[in-house]
Amino acid sequence: MPKLKEKTLVDEIYDFVVKNSSVYRTVNKGEIKEIIEKHINYGTILIIREKTNDEIVAVVRWNWLGNYTVYVLDAVIRKDYRSMKFLKSILLLGVSKNPQCKWICFNRGLKYPFREGKIYKVDDILRRR
Repeated sequence: MPKLKEKTLVDEIYDFVVKNSSVYRTVNKGEIKEIIEKHINYGTILIIREKTNDEIVAVVRWNWLGNYTVYVLDAVIRKDYRSMKFLKSILLLGVSKNPQCKWICFNRGLKYPFREGKIYKVDDILRRR
């Protein structure tokens, strides 16, 4: 009997992103996997899993703009987890791992190409002083 190939983290993230975001369904599979690998290597990806079954429920990728600003490229969240409370908890987790982050902006080009970008103060989003 042939041995089944174990699913890699990159494959698992790829499957999750394609299933939960219509934006990436038309992008080349190899290109997406290469991008995921780079973000894993650079430490600029956050993967949130369910506690009960270890399934991915959210993936967030970002780049640094200077020393204090994070540019969120995308945040793919499973539909049943989408809420402002969950988004804030992801931001809190991300900031706890990157305490130098003071500002955040979001890439809206793929989904909302005509929206103007804004830079937000992390403390204002989290309502902390």
